[in-house]
Amino acid sequence: MPVSFYYAMAVALTLVLAWAADNHVYQKLAMLLLFDWASTNVAVNYMGFERAPMVIPSLDAVTAILVAMVGFASGSQTALVVFCLYGAVGLAHVVGFASYNQGTYTYYAILNVLFLLQLVTVGGPSASRIVLRAWFPRRRQRVRPYPARR
Repeated sequence: MPVSFYYAMAVALTLVLAWAADNHVYQKLAMLLLFDWASTNVAVNYMGFERAPMVIPSLDAVTAILVAMVGFASGSQTALVVFCLYGAVGLAHVVGFASYNQGTYTYYAILNVLFLLQLVTVGGPSASRIVLRAWFPRRRQRVRPYPARR
């Protein structure tokens, strides 16, 4: 199977975990990562591996701006970490462009590793939130140590 199938499964798993965690910030971040993955794949399939790096940095920049907007609106540390990883992606784009290594195996490998780190950054807290909710189901209920006054 092609590698893009495994990335599709990783993105789908992150999206399912974010929706199951019932946290709107994780859901927004997972949808933005899905957008980034899908738009990058469309660019690579339409333009080819050699010419796609002309478009991919702008797609990543748009997604990074949207992630920053989600982070500023919610104050989430997860969004901050994902934004910092987009900063590393931007640095990889700049270094690849300056050294004429865009479109090479190393360039795409670095971008793929950073994307997997972004998926783990969103999927990990989502999964831990699901597990904690299963272990402590009464966490959201108000527990009164004494009877309420009337």
